[in-house]
Amino acid sequence: ELRNVESLAIDPRDPRVIYVGTWHLPWKTIDGGATWRPVPRGMIEDSDVFTLTLDRRDPNRVLATACSGIYRTADGGGLWSRVRGMPFGSRRARAFAQDHDRPDTFYAGTTQGFWVSSDDTLGWRPTTASDVVVNAVVSLPGGFVLAGTEGAGVLRSRDYGRTWASSNEGFSERFVSRIAFDPRSRRVLASVWGDRIHGGVFEAPTPRSPWVRLGEGLKGREVRSVAVAGNRSFAGTDEGLFTLDAGEATWRRLSMTGRSSVPAPRINDLASLDGRVLLAATS
Repeated sequence: ELRNVESLAIDPRDPRVIYVGTWHLPWKTIDGGATWRPVPRGMIEDSDVFTLTLDRRDPNRVLATACSGIYRTADGGGLWSRVRGMPFGSRRARAFAQDHDRPDTFYAGTTQGFWVSSDDTLGWRPTTASDVVVNAVVSLPGGFVLAGTEGAGVLRSRDYGRTWASSNEGFSERFVSRIAFDPRSRRVLASVWGDRIHGGVFEAPTPRSPWVRLGEGLKGREVRSVAVAGNRSFAGTDEGLFTLDAGEATWRRLSMTGRSSVPAPRINDLASLDGRVLLAATS
């Protein structure tokens, strides 16, 4: 009966183990989606789960951000506990990431600024003004962090999130919904949500920009999510899923079959595991 899935995470040890965050708490499958069970113990009832992050040191340790705060579990969702150290007003973390180089450092992009924890989520400190609304976070090698924001476009940090600079050369629209890193080519992709004419998916060869539009064919769409799987790029929009192969110039819509009566659903999130498995969270 749950149709609104906001977030996805795949266990790197076993792609049959999947976590999803919905408008009504987190759920888990251990058989590739054949059966699901709710895993809400310890969370505030009716929490809307925005993001799910599996700790790469131990994938049984999962961190979730929700409308009621940030939670963590050490046993694969058996029991959640609230992460402390962040003001109540900043509890809505729309984006969350573990640092690429320092596994005990975590980043939270909230509706009231960007926050950094250097002690395994025990303590948090703000590193932007509170009026910065962050929708997406990606950590890259060498201390680079990118944040996709509302109004300020892409912000770039070169020192593990401590200080920030604008990274918007090539952008005409500043509402960034997601950011993805392509480990093969080292490029960065950013999706724009809200501008159906000048939006789409943009790519930069390095975290320093400049950004250029990636392909044609997304005009009229709000791009809500972006992912890379192998040599293909994927864009989740308000009307279905689109793909662009390396070397191609035009995005094409993918057919989404199944039990859904909606042929082109809204794609809220995308998750890829080593280019072999791609999941789309829809409404």
